[in-house]
Amino acid sequence: MRQLAAGLQVLQGNHLIHRDLKPQNLLLSSHETIPQLKIGDFGFARSLMPQGLADTFCGSPLYMAPEIIRNQKYDAKADLWSVGAILFQLVTGEPPFEGNSQLQLFQNILSSTELQFPKGALDELHPDCVDLCRSLLRQNPVERLTFKDFFHHKFLGEQR
Repeated sequence: MRQLAAGLQVLQGNHLIHRDLKPQNLLLSSHETIPQLKIGDFGFARSLMPQGLADTFCGSPLYMAPEIIRNQKYDAKADLWSVGAILFQLVTGEPPFEGNSQLQLFQNILSSTELQFPKGALDELHPDCVDLCRSLLRQNPVERLTFKDFFHHKFLGEQR
């Protein structure tokens, strides 16, 4: 997750929004002694200046932020939602939202009021990890973690 955060810092520094972050677009390079995570597939990426907004409906449904599903204008915080969905799936083995169809998936994402963890997961996960998942997967992007707070979150700080 620290390597993904470092990649997002590069995107932020270059005023880029990825818009399709998902596990399939996170690649591990084996050329180094320690594998390095690389963000791939920039097909939906675009330049987005600070305070700029995008409005294109794009991304992968399991990782798509609610504001995109609602066809609202959105900023780079949509990428943070995707990071939250990726983290949730990495630590629980399940996506945060499911559905038998894309429509049902979108309805489940939009109707969610509190993030539900699989049975027993909260007993297994570090509280900082749970906090990061919940802070990234907030429906309202205004309430969602900022990039600065994400980059400095306790869960990304020390080795566990």
